Amino acid sequence: MTALLTGLTVGDLSTGLAGVYAARLCHELGATVHRPAGLPVRFSDAGTGGLPAARAALTGYLTEGSLPAGPGAVESADLVLDDGTLDVAALRARRPEVVVVTITDFGSTGPWTGRPATSAVLQAAAGSTAWRGEPSAPPVQAGGEIEQYLAGAYALAGALACLRGAARTGLGDHLDLSVLEATNLGLTTFGTTHASLWGHEGTDFPGRSVQIPAIERTRDGWVGLCTISARQRQDLMVLVGRPDLADDESLAYGTARQQRQDELKAAIVDWAASLTTAEVVDLASAFRIPVAPVGSGDTLLDNEQLRERGFFTTGADGLTRPGPPLRFTGDGTAPSRPDTGDRDGLPLAGLRVLDLTAWWAGPASTHLLAALGADVVKVESARRPDGMRLSFVADPTARQWWEYGPVYFALNTNKRGIALDLSTSEGAAVLGDLARRADVLIENFTPRVLDSFPLDWPAVRRDNPRLVTVRMPAFGLTGSWRDRTGFAQTIEQASGLAWTTGYPDGPPLAPRGVCDPLAGVHAALACLAALRHRDRTGVAGTVEVPMLELAVRASFGQLAAWQVAGIAPQRLGNRDPSHAPQGVYPSAEPDRWIALSVRDDREWAALAGLIGQPARTAGQRRHHHDEIDEAITRWTRRHPPAELVAALEAHGVPAAVVTGPGRLTGNPQLAHRRFFEPVDHPVAGTHVVPGLPFRSARHDVRWNRTAAPTLGQHTAEVLTEWLGLTDQDIATLAEVTADWPDAYDNGRSE
Repeated sequence: MTALLTGLTVGDLSTGLAGVYAARLCHELGATVHRPAGLPVRFSDAGTGGLPAARAALTGYLTEGSLPAGPGAVESADLVLDDGTLDVAALRARRPEVVVVTITDFGSTGPWTGRPATSAVLQAAAGSTAWRGEPSAPPVQAGGEIEQYLAGAYALAGALACLRGAARTGLGDHLDLSVLEATNLGLTTFGTTHASLWGHEGTDFPGRSVQIPAIERTRDGWVGLCTISARQRQDLMVLVGRPDLADDESLAYGTARQQRQDELKAAIVDWAASLTTAEVVDLASAFRIPVAPVGSGDTLLDNEQLRERGFFTTGADGLTRPGPPLRFTGDGTAPSRPDTGDRDGLPLAGLRVLDLTAWWAGPASTHLLAALGADVVKVESARRPDGMRLSFVADPTARQWWEYGPVYFALNTNKRGIALDLSTSEGAAVLGDLARRADVLIENFTPRVLDSFPLDWPAVRRDNPRLVTVRMPAFGLTGSWRDRTGFAQTIEQASGLAWTTGYPDGPPLAPRGVCDPLAGVHAALACLAALRHRDRTGVAGTVEVPMLELAVRASFGQLAAWQVAGIAPQRLGNRDPSHAPQGVYPSAEPDRWIALSVRDDREWAALAGLIGQPARTAGQRRHHHDEIDEAITRWTRRHPPAELVAALEAHGVPAAVVTGPGRLTGNPQLAHRRFFEPVDHPVAGTHVVPGLPFRSARHDVRWNRTAAPTLGQHTAEVLTEWLGLTDQDIATLAEVTADWPDAYDNGRSE
């Protein structure tokens, strides 16, 4: 892999998994990383099953390549990763050009700063746990501490943006990153925005559920299915022998599917159980239904797609481990050009990004770039709108119903939207002209789609040798899975992330969405690394960021456990192999829960005093976990959730109310950090949207400054600004820039 960050020096003072993962990314991308010898790496499980040898292997993998920090190593670094122990103000006073990212559970300011936390507590407080699981069972957390990998990617993406700004202005920044906020962004599917658009703010909306279809047992194992579009759902119903369900229009709505889940589930379960995993994959793939064999620690090394792409490497410890986070191909030498961004503007001011992405993963990458100041132009058409517009909350007979999609609403702020029919030669020609004037083009189609546009891409690259192209295929640009359709659930199912999520006696559960932002934020940092490489060497090119490979990197703990101990870590529900007791417990209020973790003997002594239990060692607590859970439940059922958490917090025991996304605007820590921001949309009205998971010392701004564009809202504006077209020129393109069929009207007139 090309060392895109050669010349960058990093001081790693982090002890949490997020910061150490960010440092690992820096090393893989060619930076020189300095880390004090003996500095610990703290995590609870991260998919290792708590096995000491697997934990050691994961720690070694994450810190591999870091050089022992000698005197002055941190003082002279371009980027410092910190966990709250550094005197940042003093360092920045001496070196105003330095970029520092401080990563803590809740952020460095606010009423929850310094509060004890674990993955279980962070997920409960962030709105993640509440909506996952069977309605008849307790809510369940996502396994593997996946939120830490997402937070680490956010840390590096934000840092690279600030470094780009520092190259222009000579002024660095201090980003104060909250893992709680990263957890909300990755593991709630923008549930708070969803609740706001539905009018359910202040409730636990959306309620707990399991997706249908999901992971099903086959004759010889497990297979993961998902249906995002109506066509995929209809085709699956035909495959399982229920064409009557395919034709039932009421099932287009999620509420109807939940009400009839037993009927739908039975049809899918019986069909899958009659076939092998390979047979289900072949049949579903033929219909372009997202599908994958379910990966786990004992099967991932045999994944045919990963093998064909030569993804795995061998470390110095002899273990097979994941390969790099991206693949870069240089396209030749690009002439230098001065950065035209405003000196006082956001770090990515002046950067032009052409956004050909849709759904969640791609828009997450461009959302981050736009929030940090880039001019992002989103391309859609009436023939091919962003699919997330069709996941909406309005009545489909309502005017402009497609403007009410919660994920679209939240992920496309700060962008300008144009409508362009890329299936025509005229529309493709306009796209080519836009690409000739862009710094970056990002797309997340299946690989065949971009190649099918009637456009001479070599000519575009020849005319604009500075163009960095970021491609985000689900499975990669090569390999036998190349053209398969893949969404977040598919990637979670295939990568092992679903394997460690779910109830111990139930099927694996997809964490529900985290692979999309995980890929999106990695794509953004890959883009910024490639731009840094272009500006330093004159070589632009194409960056490939496959979703599956990124997710497998976050599953290395499972791979390590299998290789060192022959054990594939299993689902533990809300328990943890290192923390005992840990769980989700009912309160005195109906269907209101709390999460708590006990990490050591001191915390156990505090909890034991509250619930009337004797002293126990860690081993005894694990052995008697069921009995302890019963004692905790007897106590928690007698008190409201807020009262329980207040008592536990007063005794230093990590705990949080399992909070539904709709209630999060009332969270005092998130309110203090202004995480949720009101956005005024011309059609949907004013609703809350989460910002980025960090605060900037240099730019005290709202991250969501303008609403997501209505379809085609900025077509004339962008074609005039970027291409210099006149009103008459634009009028001649009416057929390829039409924003929506006339029958629907796009808000220009009644």
